[in-house]
Amino acid sequence: MYWTKDQPTKPGWYWQRDTRPSLKEAPTINYIRYYDGKLCIMNWEIPNENIEWAGPIPEPKKRSPI
Repeated sequence: MYWTKDQPTKPGWYWQRDTRPSLKEAPTINYIRYYDGKLCIMNWEIPNENIEWAGPIPEPKKRSPI
C-alpha cells in the first residue's frame, strides 16, 4: 500500500494524512461512503487539497470458533 494524492473511488476504510508542514498530525483511518450520490467522509465531501490516501484497507475476517 502506498500514499497517493488520488482520492478514493469506492467505499471502504482508508488511511488519510495531511501533507501541510504546519499540520504534523498522525495519520487517521476514515470510512469513505456514498452520501447524496458522492463519496464522503461521514456526510462531508472528501477533502482534495493537501491530503494523501492509502487504501482501501481490507476488513478483518472473523476467526472461526475452536
